[in-house]
This record gives sequence, C-alpha cells and structure tokens, in this order.
Amino acid sequence: MFGEGPLWDHPNGQLYFVDIIGDTIWRWRPGVGKEVVVRPSGKANGLTFDKQRRILVAGWGGRTVWRLDADGTATPLCTK
Repeated sequence: MFGEGPLWDHPNGQLYFVDIIGDTIWRWRPGVGKEVVVRPSGKANGLTFDKQRRILVAGWGGRTVWRLDADGTATPLCTK
C-alpha cells in the first residue's frame, strides 16, 4: 500500500485516502475501519471536495480529473 491524497470529511467524521499501488480509493470510519470506495481508481493520487461535497479525483494513470457522484458514478471532468 502506498497512501496518498488524504481527504478529511469533517461533517461525517471519516477519512478518504488513495492507495496508488493498489489502485483503490478507501474510506476509513471510526468503529468500522477501512472500506473500498472505488477499485480500480485510475491510479488516483489526489482527492478534494467540490462545492456540493462530491469527491473530485486526480488520476495520473489516465491523466484525468473526475468526480465521484453519490450513486458511485464516475463523471470525467478533464481528460488528456
């Protein structure tokens, strides 16, 4: 595991982070531990929230920036 791009979700008390080598976006919650959010992640390495609190992802594998919608849909915002 190679952790990268941590994103603290203060309102929900959870942490999102990326495992570049494992090509996975994880969520960690107290009392639950870590859970897979997206796999494969396109070699994601950076995370942030937009104004609607959706996760924005920078992926170096596909040279993309994409949004993770609440229903799990990945919406490309910028591609190579």
